[in-house]
Amino acid sequence: MRYDDHILISGNTGTGKSRIIMTEIYRMIADAEIKKSNLTINFSAQTSVNDLQNQMEGFLSQRIKTGVFGPPEGKKAIIFIDDINLPEIETYGAQPPIELIRQWFDYKGWFNLLSEDKEFIKFDRIQFTGCFGPLRNIMTNRLVRHFSQLYMTAYDKESLNRIFQFTIDYVFTKNEFKTETHSLKPKIVEATIQLYDIIATNFKPKPTTIHYVYNLRDVSRVFLGISLGDKLGMFNSEQVIKIWLHESERVFGDRLLESDIPLFSNLITDILKKSFSQSYKGISNNGFLVFGN
Repeated sequence: MRYDDHILISGNTGTGKSRIIMTEIYRMIADAEIKKSNLTINFSAQTSVNDLQNQMEGFLSQRIKTGVFGPPEGKKAIIFIDDINLPEIETYGAQPPIELIRQWFDYKGWFNLLSEDKEFIKFDRIQFTGCFGPLRNIMTNRLVRHFSQLYMTAYDKESLNRIFQFTIDYVFTKNEFKTETHSLKPKIVEATIQLYDIIATNFKPKPTTIHYVYNLRDVSRVFLGISLGDKLGMFNSEQVIKIWLHESERVFGDRLLESDIPLFSNLITDILKKSFSQSYKGISNNGFLVFGN
């Protein structure tokens, strides 16, 4: 992006695509010598071509002498579009917001639909960047060909363990969990990642279970739930295991159909036994497991 290339990043959900782009954008904006401004747009299935047109025309100002739209003089605008491939495909197979971007690449502008004569308006000093995940709409090659494309690979087990080990260390320290519970930290990380892998393998999306889509954000939600515990509630190792079980069932189990619950129960029972040497009935008080303030 520093050299004005149009960048498109793809990869699985949770690999940090948006974070990487925004970090680089903020770094460049903070650098007075680079002189760039930024507009972030989040696409969804309901995004219309008028939504995109209004956002961009509202962000870019028109220069009186030339009539061309653009950022303030001396700067270049970075337009970051998150989930760029999400807009709904119309009857004839096109995605109108994407076609508007493609029209800028080919003709440097589009027609002003709000004016009476529908004159063609131009935009200059614009740099597009975007990201998208898999299992979404496939964008037209007429747009993709204008971008330099990068792909974010999934994290390996070693990287995941390191990331979430830092996370659990922070949670235990910040919330002042009892010292005797700290030996559980690596076990919680390993058990959560193992559960995620097993769930993603055994419960795949089908026509009847289209919501069975799991990613690393679900793993993060387990740790987020654990972080809501405090030193008064997490007074021994058993309580910490209980809150891990509670959050794992909430994040992963609550999404399952009733017919899939028995298999999930067997899987999490095996993990409890292998990782924590605990039985499901014993740690959950015969299935009654509730946390609240």
